[in-house]
Amino acid sequence: MRRITIDPGVNGTGYAIWDKRWKLISYGIIRGKSKNWEKRMVEISKRLKTLVGKCRVTTGYIEKPKKFQGVFGGMVADRGDLVKLSMFVGFCSGFLMIPMETVEVIKWKGQLPKDIVEKRVKKLLPEAEDAKSHAIDAIGIGLYLSGRF
Repeated sequence: MRRITIDPGVNGTGYAIWDKRWKLISYGIIRGKSKNWEKRMVEISKRLKTLVGKCRVTTGYIEKPKKFQGVFGGMVADRGDLVKLSMFVGFCSGFLMIPMETVEVIKWKGQLPKDIVEKRVKKLLPEAEDAKSHAIDAIGIGLYLSGRF
């Protein structure tokens, strides 16, 4: 049994692949090339599906989009990114054709700043030293689910 944890993003989606004991196998960021959001969403989902098949993943977890209070949260909502992320989570969850669960951001990292999350992930998993942005969050979700974050 293998698992995938996914941090959805409008411009890049992070993923981490885990074995049945929550040992990290691989991670990365998938970016779409299309300028059109819907086409980019499908492109990213297709690449995730290929990864799921290649790695024999049987279960997935994806971060549930949430609007945070404050200036940045308002900017994200105003740009329509929250709607796009919600659309992506639903589409990807069905498209991958494996059991998927959403993980609430407030539960796995609370309101920790990005730099603190990155330091914690890299301290717990030195093999993820070169992980960036959405991949860090995908790894953090897996660490949370395994009880280590």
